[in-house]
Amino acid sequence: MDKIAKWLLIPMSIGIIILTVATINQISWIKYYEDYILQLQSEITTLTTQAEESELTKSNTTEKITKPETDTIELISEIEEPEEKPQDTLPYLVNEHSQPELINQNKTHNPSWAELKNFLSRDDTDKDPYIEEYRMCGDFAEALHDNAELAGIRAAFVIIDFGDYLDLHALNAFDTTDWGLVYIDCTGYDQTDTSPNWSADCPYEYDKVAYVQIGSPLGFISIDKVESIQYNYYTEYKQNELKCNSMLEDYNNEVTRYSKEIEGKIYYKGSPELAAIEAWEERINEMEINLDKLMEIVSCREFKPLETVKSIEIYW
Repeated sequence: MDKIAKWLLIPMSIGIIILTVATINQISWIKYYEDYILQLQSEITTLTTQAEESELTKSNTTEKITKPETDTIELISEIEEPEEKPQDTLPYLVNEHSQPELINQNKTHNPSWAELKNFLSRDDTDKDPYIEEYRMCGDFAEALHDNAELAGIRAAFVIIDFGDYLDLHALNAFDTTDWGLVYIDCTGYDQTDTSPNWSADCPYEYDKVAYVQIGSPLGFISIDKVESIQYNYYTEYKQNELKCNSMLEDYNNEVTRYSKEIEGKIYYKGSPELAAIEAWEERINEMEINLDKLMEIVSCREFKPLETVKSIEIYW
């Protein structure tokens, strides 16, 4: 019997050893994943901080130069209706990992344009920076959808397809009572964006009306400058934006030349030199007046258009 007991103890001992090794391996894997998650969270925090600092120190700001004082005594294709689908067929991944989990509320309504603007001014979704692979357009669209629904406003998640194997783009839609279907893009600041600002004091505002038309580039205008949601309004706006760029460059060049000319000089009253400088200054003042009028029309922040829209899918 002792011999039999000894033989029985051998496989039991082996089993205990295997179980112990498996437990140790499991603990090691758990520790590995905990460390990985902590590292990922740290990277996201670092990228967010870098993006916010980059926005504050953005170097491509194109401001109007202050003039010193003189020291004296497209083709548009046939418009197609966007396709509306139920939410359970969303062909889109947020963060390239999972489908959006949209949360609809039972009691919501279609807002007026004024109510929608008021909601967007209070919503902070656009204050977060865009970070590739971490916080992308789908994350912003999902957050704005859920926030609007919580506020009692009916919202849709919209997927824009550019075709040709290009990445999809996500934004939102609201069926307003006075302006009809309005597309809103609240994607935050992208630190890789090189679009100019007209002023260093340009407010941190990234809520935009999106101009969506099949066969045309996807365009954007800051909500504070929108007067229409028609695509032809957007094309006119872009022309004014380009004109503003050109006028601002001409104005700044002229002020720079003027500043160099009068630097360190004294002009006497009644002299022909002073008369020439005063005439030059008057021309610059006229340029400034025209530039300021145009800068009232366009936003201080320029948003570059995306690719040509191939299809639109709306999920309520």
